[in-house]
Amino acid sequence: MAPSHVKVQAGRQRRFARAHALVDRGTPDRDKCNPVQTRTAISFHIENVNRRRSNSPCAGSGRGPEVPAEPWVETDPYGRVTDASPEGARLFNLTVRGLTGRNLPLFFTSRQLIADGLQVLRHGHPECPQLEIEYRPMERKSRRLRVKMGTADGDAVRWTFSEVFGDGADPLMNPA
Repeated sequence: MAPSHVKVQAGRQRRFARAHALVDRGTPDRDKCNPVQTRTAISFHIENVNRRRSNSPCAGSGRGPEVPAEPWVETDPYGRVTDASPEGARLFNLTVRGLTGRNLPLFFTSRQLIADGLQVLRHGHPECPQLEIEYRPMERKSRRLRVKMGTADGDAVRWTFSEVFGDGADPLMNPA
């Protein structure tokens, strides 16, 4: 019987050979000594990956360019977040999971305006007047936001947002 260190060494050699076989599989005809051919193959692969990840419409799909989704957050009648879109959570510099359960009025500088709007909705109105108000995302500077609040399913309140820029420019053309 062979000593145990010989068996371990033979096992390592098999694993090493198997790993190299996996790397080499699928490219048996490529000349590995030719760096030009290797670079070309890699750049071709990267271009294909980038083309698949791009937001441009597919040639044969018939779809138009994607329109960014409107950011929204749903709360209970008192302002506690129950659900949000990823875009809505991003406005507050949080994830959907991180925003859920937080008291949304605490992000706004004029909390009394928000409280009045929520009270209007609790009294049975379907929506309150649109507010243009300053808010402060987590660990970021204050910004202006246009807020629309309206009733959603049951007693939930749906907040929809659009950013306000000082120069009046379109927010899609001036990323923040």
